Amino acid sequence: MSVNATREDEALGTLAGAYMGGLRGVVMMQTSGFALIANALASLIVPYQIPAIIVVSERGTLGEFNIGQVTVARDAAADAGCASPSSTIR
Repeated sequence: MSVNATREDEALGTLAGAYMGGLRGVVMMQTSGFALIANALASLIVPYQIPAIIVVSERGTLGEFNIGQVTVARDAAADAGCASPSSTIR
């Protein structure tokens, strides 16, 4: 089953509800949405130990025209502890 969400934190809430209903799920988002999920992670997913697979596609790598995406990708990679190509772009 596929469920669409308009915001990334809404997707985590849906994932939590699915888990409580006996289902499993995965949330997929771009790096620009990664910055929006801190509250949902800290107040729902982590305290209640809900297993959450989060797939983050990376924008802001070489050739990205939007400088805001480059900044978000670099910061998200650093926060996640990733050694991605975008984390070396300055």
